[in-house]
Amino acid sequence: MLVRTRGSKVVRAGSDAGLRTAIVSLHADSPALHEQLTQQPGSFDATLRGLANLNAAGIRTYTFTVVCSLNCDRLGDIAAWGRAHASGTLFFPYIPRRANDPLSISDAQSFQQAMHFIIDTSYVFRSALVYATTVQTRLCRAFTQTVTILADGTVTPCPFVSLPLGNVREAPLYDLLSRAADNAMLEAFLLTPVECDACNIRVLCGGGCKATRITALGDPHGKDLHCQNGPFTGPVAWRQLPECLPYLY
Repeated sequence: MLVRTRGSKVVRAGSDAGLRTAIVSLHADSPALHEQLTQQPGSFDATLRGLANLNAAGIRTYTFTVVCSLNCDRLGDIAAWGRAHASGTLFFPYIPRRANDPLSISDAQSFQQAMHFIIDTSYVFRSALVYATTVQTRLCRAFTQTVTILADGTVTPCPFVSLPLGNVREAPLYDLLSRAADNAMLEAFLLTPVECDACNIRVLCGGGCKATRITALGDPHGKDLHCQNGPFTGPVAWRQLPECLPYLY
């Protein structure tokens, strides 16, 4: 059993119920920056207490950091903080919530450095890249391999985007997915943009994160907002992928 938590409320009974792994949100290695991002005074100390309780209960812990413009230069320090507190570390790029989102990493070099760090330190992301490049499939598995069912029963192709395909409380999941072929927004969500046709990583990338475009701009058409140098028409080596991919899944 795995649970994702802010670490402030941990029930020891969870361990007895089979809880073996917990993911705890940590967005900086300092109280000031962490609480600037969470907008919750005292959340850094609460995270510390939560990690201590989890470790004391013998539950394996990972910290989860959303990488944004305010903490992208501190990833190594955050990872070191996690190791010092007997935790593994997980990182995921921030998905912009609007156009010109101040938390989005707008500097291309900083974004590429962050992507390198995330991939280099994550077995999960490296494995996903190996699989996607080996079988020649899109890195993002939204709808093609996975869907998200929200607490209210709403089905969406991706947890980061509002694109409702129906509700499992009103119809079987199979019927909802069968009818999704008629959803014009979903079709646009899945299509690779025309401007990416000449790109040598178009199959792997698929035009990038459509959730970013829909959430920030309300429009799924066009390439990822973080793709500032594509299309890439020359050969792309494995070690160059973090410098070319505009997203991770």
